[in-house]
Amino acid sequence: MFVSQYGIENTIKTLHGLLIPSTNIKDIKSGYILYHQICMVVQQLLQSHRRSLTGRLHLFLPLLIQLLSIQYTPHRTSQSRRVFNHPPWLFKSKQQNRHALSANPSFHTTLFSRLLTLLCTPSPSTLGSFNSHTSAVNLVDKVRKSRLEISEFISTVMHAFCSFELSGRLVSPQPPLDKSIVQSFHQSQRNPRDALNTGLYAIFDIMDMASPNDERIIALAASMSKSQVAILRKEHGEWKRFGRWKNNEHDNNRDER
Repeated sequence: MFVSQYGIENTIKTLHGLLIPSTNIKDIKSGYILYHQICMVVQQLLQSHRRSLTGRLHLFLPLLIQLLSIQYTPHRTSQSRRVFNHPPWLFKSKQQNRHALSANPSFHTTLFSRLLTLLCTPSPSTLGSFNSHTSAVNLVDKVRKSRLEISEFISTVMHAFCSFELSGRLVSPQPPLDKSIVQSFHQSQRNPRDALNTGLYAIFDIMDMASPNDERIIALAASMSKSQVAILRKEHGEWKRFGRWKNNEHDNNRDER
């Protein structure tokens, strides 16, 4: 199905409008369903319409940052709350005013990390039409060109992450009110931070590809406060120890498929 560039850009703008304080949605029964649906739309745009947004992928930035913001609960200060700019429906759950994603935050963090991975590591099939005469070198060049484009602006998401870490905490799983399923709930939960690391490592991978000597990391740190830099160094160090080769292996396996 053909979707015009204007239609795609308008969709991104509309989705972002649902996640900010000025949204017309003030109270909904199941905020987690809205979050899930927004992630699914973004995933579809990245998988099926990426070619139409060549040179304009930065338009996803405000939406991605707000999707990340919603993964957090702010500290109990007005200054912290202003950092996140949460929509009014986020804490208007029918279940005793709980965070809308608290029933299964790792699931939603996984959805978000998937979007970062799709953006940072595009498969050749999302970049255009290919045939039997398309060489492997041409495919690699197209992927690399797309990744270099993204590396120019993706550090903005990492900057936002460091800011959010200082001003809040990732949503903690809260068991359902039905006590009969509390035990199975605890057994099914994955650590939301582990789920988020997949997306963060995808960002570090692409920044490392663009500047193997950490120039992009150094430039990012120069725009941060000392506290934010401390978080950046910690996360970057963990990526070097645990995430660098793991993400590359995942990318290679996906390309083989």
